[in-house]
Amino acid sequence: MSNRQPISTFLGIAAAVLLATNSSGFGGGPCPTDINGDGVTNVLDLIDLLLAFGTDCCAQLDCDDGDPCTVDDCDPVLGCSNTPINCPPGEQCVAGMCVPLCGNGVVDPGEDCANCPQDVQCPPGEQCVVGECQPVVIKGCQQPDNLAHGGALTGFSTCTPGSAAGNESAFAIVDDFNIDVNQTLGHVKWWGIYVTQGAPNCDPTDPLNVAVRIFEINIYTDDADGADNIPFTLDDHCPGANLLNQISLVTSVVNTGRTVAGLPVFEFDLDLIAPIPLTPGCYHLSIRGRMDLVDPISDCIFGWQTAGDPPVIGNGRSHQQGDGVTCNLLLFAPWICPSDASLYDLAWCLSEPAGPLTPINLGNPERCLPPQP
Repeated sequence: MSNRQPISTFLGIAAAVLLATNSSGFGGGPCPTDINGDGVTNVLDLIDLLLAFGTDCCAQLDCDDGDPCTVDDCDPVLGCSNTPINCPPGEQCVAGMCVPLCGNGVVDPGEDCANCPQDVQCPPGEQCVVGECQPVVIKGCQQPDNLAHGGALTGFSTCTPGSAAGNESAFAIVDDFNIDVNQTLGHVKWWGIYVTQGAPNCDPTDPLNVAVRIFEINIYTDDADGADNIPFTLDDHCPGANLLNQISLVTSVVNTGRTVAGLPVFEFDLDLIAPIPLTPGCYHLSIRGRMDLVDPISDCIFGWQTAGDPPVIGNGRSHQQGDGVTCNLLLFAPWICPSDASLYDLAWCLSEPAGPLTPINLGNPERCLPPQP
């Protein structure tokens, strides 16, 4: 007679062992008969059970370390493992989920002033530029100059073609600037004086003087370096397409207390009606007084102050257009670039929509036109 037991006898013994294991378990507690967790109790569970002898677990539940930020696992051969959840840079595990570290008051790896301004705050006098804190001393500004930088203190940029005193002036000046990163222009500041050609009062701080507080702001692209298309060479670099034409009554005007040729210098601030997104490149800014829109025979002529030390960040060039009698830019003669009448930088600041405390990060102005020889 054969001593072999039928397979049914073996399976019966296996089932008894499996049920017994369910009562005692290897770790001192009950162990489920569905050892591999596939929802079915079968011979595969028996195989895992036999492999689990000598370990301290028979299911993931036996390996729970109580920490929601670990992955608990039961290996039938190696036993329990509790692997910490690996969160991406800038995040940490909280209650089993990866959440941002930003806002915990600590500068963690991967945080900068752009992606976590709560923890990475720029010190006074600096601003965040592409994730880095950089000084704001000269960014966005060409500071006014009282030392006749470039041989001039002001450039006429004004429309008074019907002057009662016979001193007609209809000119516009543009000054170039370059930016290196995508930014949005929303605020303009500039400085200038008024030449009083017989006018009794050209003070823009006087609320009754509406005419002298009306300005036209234009932003132009560059004309792609003129005809030769050789980058950064001494050809024209004139204004190209018009991106902004805004005529506004400026309500923020202060007397700086400084003078040019004995005339008071005023500071003007203006928010753009619609902020303009600018991509890296060369642009041109034009600012001129539009007294003619209120007083066609005004004898107040606006002079845009020049810029210079300290600090000089321009290229010493601007371009003038006009014929003295026509205020319509479309009827003006073509821009002269560079213009012998305006070989100097002008005083202005460009800011993002939040106002003058968030200046545009200016690039190298020589990319528009190199300094004058």
